Amino acid sequence: MFKCRGYLVLVIAITSVFLTFCSKKDKEGFGSPSAYFAYLTNNGSPNIGVYYQNPSTGKLSFVQLVSAPNPTSSFWGTVITGSGKFIYATDYANNGIVTFNVNYKTGSLTYLTTTATGTSPGYLDKDPLERYLYVANSGSDTVSSYTINSVSGALTKIQDIAAGTTPIAVTVDPSGRYVYAANQGGNTISAYSINQNTGMLTALAAPAAPGNGPNHIAINSAGTFLYTTNVGDNSISVYGIAANGTLTGPTTTLIGVAANAVWSSTISPAGNFLYTSDYLNNKIFIYPIQSNGQLGALASTFTGSTFGPGYMAFDVTGLFGYVSNYNGAGSSSADVLNVNISNGTLTMLQSAVSDGGGLAANQISLFKVPLLE
Repeated sequence: MFKCRGYLVLVIAITSVFLTFCSKKDKEGFGSPSAYFAYLTNNGSPNIGVYYQNPSTGKLSFVQLVSAPNPTSSFWGTVITGSGKFIYATDYANNGIVTFNVNYKTGSLTYLTTTATGTSPGYLDKDPLERYLYVANSGSDTVSSYTINSVSGALTKIQDIAAGTTPIAVTVDPSGRYVYAANQGGNTISAYSINQNTGMLTALAAPAAPGNGPNHIAINSAGTFLYTTNVGDNSISVYGIAANGTLTGPTTTLIGVAANAVWSSTISPAGNFLYTSDYLNNKIFIYPIQSNGQLGALASTFTGSTFGPGYMAFDVTGLFGYVSNYNGAGSSSADVLNVNISNGTLTMLQSAVSDGGGLAANQISLFKVPLLE
């Protein structure tokens, strides 16, 4: 298995919040009319770090460390609603989804409730209309589905459906019609259709077979191509997505590094580059995405990270990248990078910005929250 056992999981959820209040100025501009917040979840440590992200400079500033309700919590993935009212975090250790209310003026979190999942929930995703939530249960080989109450944030179980062996992550396509699960232990990708009235999933064709150990799924904004990062053989598999949600292909690109080094891939906001992290060798590989969805030859490699890049996300402009430090630096941290949107190259802006809440980091997720007043 290639699951990240014993590591701290960091999720940075950068939320763009357009506020209508005024507050005291500081050197980073916290409380300005356009404020952004980042949330870091710690696997193996029952805390969530809250950061302010300056939308002009891209830099992160630590705000607070929030204690989880259960001292044994081990958080993996997070999803935040578009209204910015609720954050859902998977608790891998206690088989649940923990719901928090968000104070959109300060970014602080208040615990609301915990909803049961299958065994060892990994990463989760929501449909674009925020009616349904889906989570991969890596220990019970299932995907759980829930309805989302937009007023209270409450989750109501719809179903558990069989996946492959060790589903580690799920991704909903941009149209909100299909869900894909990365079955890390079974070396397959499961595909499902979403019933638009109920949120129930129906399995499509037999699971597709990418490279060894699929760990992460990225889908382009048009919903026409799917990319898996395969940790077992350090490869990237590219699938076409048919109109009925089934997958065609794949074509696979091997990355010439030692086994179990790569972790995730992220598509740039413009859709023209794929960024793949190599946490063992402190590298990020940058591939151009061609018009046919296939990867071109390696464009460049970023080598400025010190603590093992895990997941990467971008701000809404695409000018700043945020990379979790999977190997850690004594505490959970992330690097902030400048992004050249023309050629895809990266340069370090801030290194190892810590929340003091753990030892290592994993996922980074980017969120945008509209006006709340």
